[in-house]
Amino acid sequence: MKFFEGLSVPIKGLVATVEGKNYLPWPTGLALAGRPRHRMVAFNGSPWLKFFGGGVVAVEADGQVVYLPIMDAKYRAIPADLITARDVNDSQKRALAKTLAMCHGIGMSLYGGHGEDVGAFLASLNVQPGSHLAAVMPPVAEKPGSNSEYVEWAVAYSAARIVHPDFRFEVLCSDVPNPENGVIERLPYTRINNTYSVAVQVSYTDGEHQVEHVEWLPIMGVQMAKVKAGEKKLDHQALLAPTVTDWNRSIMRCLTRAIAETTGYGLAVYAQEDLEALHGNAEGSAGARTAKRGSAKSAPPAQQEARRPDVASTSRSTSPHQTASAASPRVGNLAQEVIEAIRRAGRDSDADNRKLLVWLGEPEDTDITSLSEVQHQRILKVVARQAEEAARKVLAKLKETGKDKPADRQKLMQWLGEDPTADLATVPIPKLEKALKALDPTPVQ
Repeated sequence: MKFFEGLSVPIKGLVATVEGKNYLPWPTGLALAGRPRHRMVAFNGSPWLKFFGGGVVAVEADGQVVYLPIMDAKYRAIPADLITARDVNDSQKRALAKTLAMCHGIGMSLYGGHGEDVGAFLASLNVQPGSHLAAVMPPVAEKPGSNSEYVEWAVAYSAARIVHPDFRFEVLCSDVPNPENGVIERLPYTRINNTYSVAVQVSYTDGEHQVEHVEWLPIMGVQMAKVKAGEKKLDHQALLAPTVTDWNRSIMRCLTRAIAETTGYGLAVYAQEDLEALHGNAEGSAGARTAKRGSAKSAPPAQQEARRPDVASTSRSTSPHQTASAASPRVGNLAQEVIEAIRRAGRDSDADNRKLLVWLGEPEDTDITSLSEVQHQRILKVVARQAEEAARKVLAKLKETGKDKPADRQKLMQWLGEDPTADLATVPIPKLEKALKALDPTPVQ
């Protein structure tokens, strides 16, 4: 069964739930896929591979090998010395279900966060066979406890397989000395001093060209890192003692990034991540990466200054690949909302426009009205966040100065020339910045 066909197969009523997580039973998936050929991968004659204090299993189908950590019924990695034959077999069947999804599309909506709603998952991808992936803004998820966004691996992988049916990836192995006995082992990672990296190779046909790319990624997580003030817990740090779960997560992140770099799908999200790194966690890392755009050329330093994308003006020519979406009345209305929002944000200069387009992975001469609906929604979301953050700072300063009573807030709103009963978050950002400047160090009289 072809991936795109399998992706559309209904699974409603066939999904089971364990520990709050949905899954498609492997016999059901196997039957829906037409019982395709597959095999359990052996590692030097063993059905599982031990490393990082745990173990993994793997299943191969249609030329694609898919790994999965050996986990218990609550999806927790089992320590290597506690793994039983039953644990290995159960994990192999879970890996088979994932392999059927990744190779034949069956049940992929479960991994993409849409549960049984196959139609909603397909619609969210905004991709069809023949789509130009670099011109599509993928749906994004938000990291818990932060404003950072990312593209889920199931989204990126599904888009790549829909447009490039022969898309495949391989987890690369390297020779790693066993620290206990010095024996050289072939393992799916490489050691760099006291940290670790994974590598994923992707390949597919793009028109008449064969694309092949190897992507590397550190195994990262929350780690104590040295900063100017001493030590602080920071995310995206190279782990000194990763688990097989950390390894598996890094493999899927590495795959997602390789897809973005080769196809352009989600590249703008990585550009934004780099902008955040320049002003966020870069202090605890070896150095910030250079922000990327939709083309091979990196953005000039002047375009890397904002943590969040500043919003832009509208005097640009239309991007050809977005003309159709611009003709939609809904998109047209959204475009007007965006224009109004960026004016309220006070970020409508040409320089602001360039920063915004870099963030979106679009050419610098793109007309904002020609952007897609998804891109317009992202801009509105970011502007709303900027306004909320500015309002929060003003409220915090009012409280600090003892001017946080309702009458004080109304007085401030009148001073700003706004409706005294309005929410601070609806006030134009330049006015909020003006209020903050007036409150610090001198409160508004």
